[in-house]
Amino acid sequence: MAENHKSEIAALNAELAERNARWSALYKTASLFTQGTYSGDILAEVVRHSVDLLQVQYGVLTEFDPAAGDLVVRFSLDKDGPPPMRLGTRVKPGEGLTGLTLQTGQAQIVDAYHRWPGRLTSVRSEQMRAAMATPMIGSRGIIGVLGVATREERRRFSDDDLQMLTLFAQQAAAVLEAVTGRRLEAELAARNERRRLALALHDGTQQRLAALLLKVDACQSAWSGANPAAHAALEGIAREIQALISELRATVHALYDPEPGQRNLAEAIRALVERQAAETGLRIHLEVAPPPVRCRESQGASVLLRFVREALANTSKHARATDATVRLACLDGAVVRLSVQDNGCGVAVDGFWSDGRAGFGLLSLREQLEALGGSLGLESAPGQGTTVWATLPVEE
Repeated sequence: MAENHKSEIAALNAELAERNARWSALYKTASLFTQGTYSGDILAEVVRHSVDLLQVQYGVLTEFDPAAGDLVVRFSLDKDGPPPMRLGTRVKPGEGLTGLTLQTGQAQIVDAYHRWPGRLTSVRSEQMRAAMATPMIGSRGIIGVLGVATREERRRFSDDDLQMLTLFAQQAAAVLEAVTGRRLEAELAARNERRRLALALHDGTQQRLAALLLKVDACQSAWSGANPAAHAALEGIAREIQALISELRATVHALYDPEPGQRNLAEAIRALVERQAAETGLRIHLEVAPPPVRCRESQGASVLLRFVREALANTSKHARATDATVRLACLDGAVVRLSVQDNGCGVAVDGFWSDGRAGFGLLSLREQLEALGGSLGLESAPGQGTTVWATLPVEE
């Protein structure tokens, strides 16, 4: 009898410990949210906790794209290898377990996923056995899907497992809701600020340059015969002012009614790289992988161009580098990846984003990219150079 009580107590203690671990994980991710932690990091923690506490090997978090009507992979995890799905991969309604969850609006469980006829062949699913997915519900309906899978042959998911995954999905939904709100606010604020700057440049700087050009023309007329050298110098000044007015007009037009989505992003980056090389003295190489990349929205293109400018400026100021390489490529699922790599002194990555070394420029870029559904990261080590990369969803 005593032995039976001991085993029952041990079982109860084990169950209590498991439940404490689950609630502790939920509390930790909720704390990150209230502390204003970078939203991408919170979503990654949601997937990691789901995988750890449910004792599975795979986890994936997707966000619903209302414009395309499909899901976009925001985070994917395999505890023992590369992620089963690449960042930015798109899943249509009805495709795979996540697509089926989106289509039905209901949680889905498949016990033998590797033999399930509806599984995604593009995913490394041959080792997956039991799989489970649940919708992430927001104020406008389904805003994503959270899924997990295991390699254990005899594993079956219980109602408690589904309840746990649903709780994590609710947390992730709250994060995405906040991101969407910030995204809309950022788009409206950026649009208003662009138009304010355009009007200020048009009514202020551009008009003053035009007035200055008239004064130069007057001086040329007065000195044309008396001082040929001064006349030639003024001619050069006039050409420079005219070039500035032309550039300013293009800038005003781009700010007030931007259309970078209608041109090849590589062209804009190439022009920026050439200017940065001339200004900084860096040897900058540009590598562009086909196909040509077109941004879905003007704000995205502006943020990517600002990323290149900020990364190259940091390379020139802080890295003590002589060479830099800018790489532009479109990944699977129509996600652009832009990176800037240098041969400078490098930095220690641990604590880089939290101890003030990142600086306002990179931190604000990280927030803007995340608000548009993208991400920003850094790979470096002391003495081994630095690579800063950004990703952003685009149209093919």
